[in-house]
Amino acid sequence: MNKTDTVQNAIVPIVEGLGLNLYDLELNRGILRISLTKIGGINLDELARANNAIGAKLDEIDPFNSRYTLEVSSPGLERKLRTPEHYAQANGESVKIRTLEDSELDRRLDGVIVDADQDSVTIESADGERIRVQLDLIERARTTFEWGAEKKVSPSKAKVGAGRREKSVGRK
Repeated sequence: MNKTDTVQNAIVPIVEGLGLNLYDLELNRGILRISLTKIGGINLDELARANNAIGAKLDEIDPFNSRYTLEVSSPGLERKLRTPEHYAQANGESVKIRTLEDSELDRRLDGVIVDADQDSVTIESADGERIRVQLDLIERARTTFEWGAEKKVSPSKAKVGAGRREKSVGRK
């Protein structure tokens, strides 16, 4: 059993006991990143409780031979997709996918996930084209969020004749 499996087996009961779900666990260069979710969203108090409980359990089992940094957070609106379960949970969401260089697909794909299984994900692009991508051909992927708010004009710039000049193109 590798270190991340050891950590996952130790913390899942704690996380579930707090009414949360383990979204992702990643150990990279001495940083242990644990992403947690909850239906309806997760708040800072819940993350703090989870961080304390997970930290205490890791101190107890001491799974690493060296120092590490523990990061407990929510995956956020724009989250990494790494497992088949991540893709299935993101069904209906907008995604950006970067494929491996040696794949025959476009290197960058954008679209909405319309299907996902253990081996592949199907996205629909803005022009309606459906593209099926084998998961082992994906270098990285993440969900995207359209913020949608229109750019607001500063009140000081909105005043007509407030000492600024308008530039116009074309004939007068």
